[in-house]
Amino acid sequence: MKILELRFKNLNSLSGEWSIDFMTPEYVSDGIFAITGSTGAGKSTILDAICLALYGRTPRLKSINKSGNEIMSRQTGECFAEVTFETQAGQFRCHWSQHKARKKADGNLVDSKHEISDAVSGQILESKKRDVANAIEARTGMDFDRFTRSMLLAQGGFAAFLQAAPDERAPILEQITGTEIYSEISKRVHKRQRDKHGKLELLQAEITGIVILSDKDEAVLNQELFCKQKIEKEFGFKNDALGKSILWLTGIDALKSELSAIDKESESLSNDLKAFEADRARLQKALKAAELGSEFATLSSKRQQQKLDLETLANSKTQLPGQEKTLGLKETGLKKAEEAVIRVKDKQKSELGLIKKVRALDLRISEKQSALKTAVSDFQKIETQLSKNKKRRQKVESNQETAGKELSRIEDYLSSNAHDAALVTELTGINEQIKNLEAAATNVSAINTQVSKLKKQFVTDAARYSKQVVLCSTLKEKHDIAKKQVSQTKGSILELLGDRLLREYRAEHESLLREMAYLRKIASLEDERAKLEDDKPCPLCGSLHHPFAEGNIPEIDEKEKKINELSSLIQKAEHLERELKEYESKEKEAASTLTEAEKQLVQTLHKKNESHANALRFEKELQSATGKYAELESKVISKLEPFSMKEIPDENLDSISEALALRQKNWQEHQKQKAEIEKQTNELAAEIKSLDAIMQTLSETLKEKQGVLDVHKEDINKLTAERNGLYGQKNPDTEETRLEGLITEAEKSEKAARDSRDQIMQQLNELKTRITALKESTARRKPEMDGLEASFKIIYKKAGFEDEPTFISYRLPIDERNKLSQRAKELDNKQADIATRKKDRETRLSQEIDKKITEAPLDDLKNEQAVTQESLKKLGEEIGAIKQKLSDNTDAKAKHQQKQVLIKAQKTECTRWDALHSLIGSADGKRYRNFAQGLTFELMVSHAISHLEKMTDRYLLVRDEDQPLELNVVDNYHAGEIRSTK
Repeated sequence: MKILELRFKNLNSLSGEWSIDFMTPEYVSDGIFAITGSTGAGKSTILDAICLALYGRTPRLKSINKSGNEIMSRQTGECFAEVTFETQAGQFRCHWSQHKARKKADGNLVDSKHEISDAVSGQILESKKRDVANAIEARTGMDFDRFTRSMLLAQGGFAAFLQAAPDERAPILEQITGTEIYSEISKRVHKRQRDKHGKLELLQAEITGIVILSDKDEAVLNQELFCKQKIEKEFGFKNDALGKSILWLTGIDALKSELSAIDKESESLSNDLKAFEADRARLQKALKAAELGSEFATLSSKRQQQKLDLETLANSKTQLPGQEKTLGLKETGLKKAEEAVIRVKDKQKSELGLIKKVRALDLRISEKQSALKTAVSDFQKIETQLSKNKKRRQKVESNQETAGKELSRIEDYLSSNAHDAALVTELTGINEQIKNLEAAATNVSAINTQVSKLKKQFVTDAARYSKQVVLCSTLKEKHDIAKKQVSQTKGSILELLGDRLLREYRAEHESLLREMAYLRKIASLEDERAKLEDDKPCPLCGSLHHPFAEGNIPEIDEKEKKINELSSLIQKAEHLERELKEYESKEKEAASTLTEAEKQLVQTLHKKNESHANALRFEKELQSATGKYAELESKVISKLEPFSMKEIPDENLDSISEALALRQKNWQEHQKQKAEIEKQTNELAAEIKSLDAIMQTLSETLKEKQGVLDVHKEDINKLTAERNGLYGQKNPDTEETRLEGLITEAEKSEKAARDSRDQIMQQLNELKTRITALKESTARRKPEMDGLEASFKIIYKKAGFEDEPTFISYRLPIDERNKLSQRAKELDNKQADIATRKKDRETRLSQEIDKKITEAPLDDLKNEQAVTQESLKKLGEEIGAIKQKLSDNTDAKAKHQQKQVLIKAQKTECTRWDALHSLIGSADGKRYRNFAQGLTFELMVSHAISHLEKMTDRYLLVRDEDQPLELNVVDNYHAGEIRSTK
């Protein structure tokens, strides 16, 4: 990364806009340069501007937002920082800015803006804060921490390095150069090496606990499994046959039960059919009546229509005389309304001529009144302006007097506080020194607190270390006791078993048990042996030689004695093995606990030494910080003496800056007020002169307007007298409107009377027409009805009904008819279903009886099946146990083989990590620290700069004049030349 140009505005003490072009020949040719100047001159501000433009924050100010911006110059409303840089990805420009509301110094802060753009094309690449940070890191390879460590070192970074003791330089050098990763790698390698060895020990412990059967024991289990499976198969065939017989007998009983139930259903159905006979007959009649429904509906409709028409005809004849009388009355009313309209129109015609003359006079009067009103308005406006100008002149004279008094007061203040004028130029530098003093005080307090904390931590860590030493000693004793118990138990097992294994004794014991059982069986066949004859075959094995028949039966007591001895030995060995496992488990647990305690011991020792070293280092830092604070305090007091401030408070140093800022503000405000009041006095004098001229002009105009008013008033009085003589106070428009209203009302009355007469006439005509139509329709419908009644009578007679009332009585609603039909269908279906099922069950029962599977009783078969199933269950459990043993043995073999493979691979891993650990060094990175401690000062600085040159071809170093340190900077490292720069 290469910085090309820097621009910034209103940052800290550097008010206004500034720019630095790093591509000028001086910067390019020198390569390395220093920025120097007095405290508060703005050296750190240049570096702050670079960080601010790139990352939106500085090493001194971690957060700049709407709540606070300590970097913006005082009494300014905006600030910005812009840096142009170049990387392998191209040239880019970063811009950061923030301003106050309306860019006024007293406005509220607005949120900052941050963006990155292409320096060549000007295209904005990112404008969101989070995205800008990611874009800068992607193009430079550095975030804020890496940038401030490798490109830009904050003040005091090298000072801490130069003042450090030899054993403290390595951590500082690691922090400056970023090589702390070497110590971290060493620690992680040690941890991985320890983890690999722990995993290997765990695998070795696991493989010792895996037990595998011998080939002989495995073969015995396989033979036993084969025999039991054969017996299980035979019992299975028997169980299937019994189940088939039981199922046959159970099926026959079920069919008999079903036939009995079907007979009961048939009997119940017969009762239901008898109860439904009456409803079935009723249903038949209703169905016949339903067939005649359409003819009956047609006849009923004709009867109803004839009845309604006859009733309507009678009512219409009754209404006819009343309607004719009403029509005569309506004719008379219409004639009267027509005569009233003629009278009103004649009256309107006679008054229209007079109204026309009155309107002409009213128009002339209105024109004169309008001219009078305009003249009055002009007169009042001029009169109002004159009054306002008089009041304005009085107010201006009062303000002129007040301004004179205020100017005198301000001049007295400026005279008595003339020394505050220096604050305008010196306040920024004083504030910077106070800020440095406050930072130094905070630093002293923080270091003092840290020293106390570290001393307490050292005491705590030392106590923990002592306690851990005692614990490790106790755990070591427990581990030794456990190891001794394991060793003694192994010796006892070896002494008991000799050179044989426990499974060999178990195999011999089981062999003797089988032989013992065989001998006992032979002894129990004494009666059978007595029947054996020489040269005749044995009925069991067919042999012609019978050795046991001659009394050669082996002794059973010797076998039992040997079996008892082996049984006792096996029990003792098993007991010792159980104890051995318990002791080994305890020993392993004790070893693990001891290892963990030893780890804790190393950690507590490291923490103890580390806290002690930190406490000593911070005590040195406290002495240095206290001296620096005293020096800064002396400088601040000398700066404050001209402003009558001879002491600095122990706390709240900001109150000094606030007081001085207030005095500076008051001085500037009084200066500003003086200039404003002088300007205001001159403006007031000019305004008084202007007002006098305006008032004289307004008075002359007012006299002219009064003469015009008198002429307009005289003309209006003459016209008004003439108009009142003709028409009085009446309004022509109102009178004309009244006459038109009377005509409209008369015409409305006439129209209403005409409409009412026409409506009655129409109703009368409609009534006569309706009477004629009803007479014709009733007469025409009568022969048609007679024919329908005769036809319907013939139909219901044929259907079996005596008369029409009988037909009506047998009709049923469709819902009830459907309900009876559904019930009849259900009973018929049920009767058919019962007959079908009975025939089916009888056929199936006959077929099953013909099979004749067994003659045994069902209870005997069930008892026999239960015994057989119990035997199958026991055999299944025994076979399952044998299979489980064989499966466990197979799993154990596979697990044993897998563990061996893992142990081999883990040993390879341990060897590789042992070699890597040996190559890198111990866990705390002593090799690198020893290397750093052995460097001379010049070589350490060279090492740091060489590391910096790998990441950048330009860097800046800053120091303050109040820190009298000589900083050796390598100017030409490769040529071996060293130049000292102050």
